[in-house]
Amino acid sequence: WNYHGQLGDGTNTSSNVPVQVSNLSGVLAVGSGRNHSLAMKNDGAVWTWGENGVGQLGDGTLESSNVPVQLTGLCQLGSIFYADNDADGYGDPNNSIQATTPPPGYVADNTDCNDAAASVHPGATEVCNGVDDNCDGLIDEGVTTIYYRDADGDGYGNATVTTQACSVPAGYVSNNSDCNDAIASIHPGATEVCNGIDDDCDGLIDDGVTTTYYRDADADGYGNATVTTQACTAPSGYIGNNTDCNDNNNAIHPGATEICANGIDDNCNGQIDENCPVIPLTISINDVSVYESQGIATLTVSLSKISAQAIKLNYQTVDGTASSRVVRKTLADYVAAKGSITIAAGSLTGTISITVINDGQAESTEYFDVQLSFPKGTTGTFTKSRGRTTILDGTPPTVGNKAGKTIRPEITVIQELKTRVLSNPTSYYFTINTESSNHQPLIVRVSDEHGRLIEIRNNVPPNSTWRIGNNYGNGFYIMEIIQGDARKTIKLLKL
Repeated sequence: WNYHGQLGDGTNTSSNVPVQVSNLSGVLAVGSGRNHSLAMKNDGAVWTWGENGVGQLGDGTLESSNVPVQLTGLCQLGSIFYADNDADGYGDPNNSIQATTPPPGYVADNTDCNDAAASVHPGATEVCNGVDDNCDGLIDEGVTTIYYRDADGDGYGNATVTTQACSVPAGYVSNNSDCNDAIASIHPGATEVCNGIDDDCDGLIDDGVTTTYYRDADADGYGNATVTTQACTAPSGYIGNNTDCNDNNNAIHPGATEICANGIDDNCNGQIDENCPVIPLTISINDVSVYESQGIATLTVSLSKISAQAIKLNYQTVDGTASSRVVRKTLADYVAAKGSITIAAGSLTGTISITVINDGQAESTEYFDVQLSFPKGTTGTFTKSRGRTTILDGTPPTVGNKAGKTIRPEITVIQELKTRVLSNPTSYYFTINTESSNHQPLIVRVSDEHGRLIEIRNNVPPNSTWRIGNNYGNGFYIMEIIQGDARKTIKLLKL
């Protein structure tokens, strides 16, 4: 019932549940009349509210009030004092008396939150003990320690899982330096193992424990020292050694068979063609035949093997039945020439070109020679130092083609070289048969599919059968058979 405002909540609305009296605190005692209420606060003041038709509120009016009003003019009722059982100067708000002076064991303060402990009171130093020592409503504020979860029990904590406590809880530690709290073997100071994991939590994976592996592009089991990777185990295409001296050719590696006369360090020992029989460097010049109308005779100077240095030679034409001079009003047959030729290092041949004069007159076959010699101060060995050029009268014969047109052969050398290869492909060796109407020796050169020279043979008889390739590795090879200006190229397959 709240018709007269006797609930004191500022309304005249009745309530069947408790309501807070407006603007009233520190109440020590309450009282009530028929339709009004009274309260005495801890400062001795009396407040009343509710019906006031006969002045029962004592405020000097007959106006009812639905909020507390303070009575004035009352005699001093005394003060409220609070028990201070722990003698810390702060009273228990729940234990008080009213008196004009504080009795022994009582104080005017009522802010103690624990009157049984003298160390607990407002202003006390907060200690980490699970108690609100300074009565501010907070426990251990500012004095707890942060501890970190150590789920794997390795003594190192997880920085992302923490708790606040006065002492270390079970399963927690004071450090937060673990980088993997699920594996006890992973923590600061652990031994780094080559496993793709940062075992010692230093931010690096497999630092100082990986192995250097070397690229083995040609899959011969020997690595390239200039192409490396770091790993725990050898990646595909890599190997643990770096002793290959040519990673593009699987026939070249330590322990390979040294192939003589190819100018290559096949076994990567820093030597070329070691323990091979010494093949002397010899020089020869071929013979050629040309038609007078062709205007140029080209002779080929050949070496018996590759030279690491350039070879320089002198040459000079020598009249035979053909003359380089006008004789008895007869025109010269060719232009005399004298000069030098240099065969570059690594090459096997060079050419000399002589101008042939077409006088338009019918005449018999004639010839002149080209003589080779060594420059002053140099020496060497010729197997054939003079090349003969035969001048045929007229023009080359024409050959009919399918379209009924005619073409002229452009070659200046009249010779025929036939070759046959038996057992190609083969798992053992290739048998080569050569036939030629020219008796000049053959030069045979074999290169691998990368263009690397594998083998060279000189002075091979032109009409003979011979074998090659017994020590070749699997793969394709290109064989060139050279006789003067004639050249045959054959692809070989070793299985």
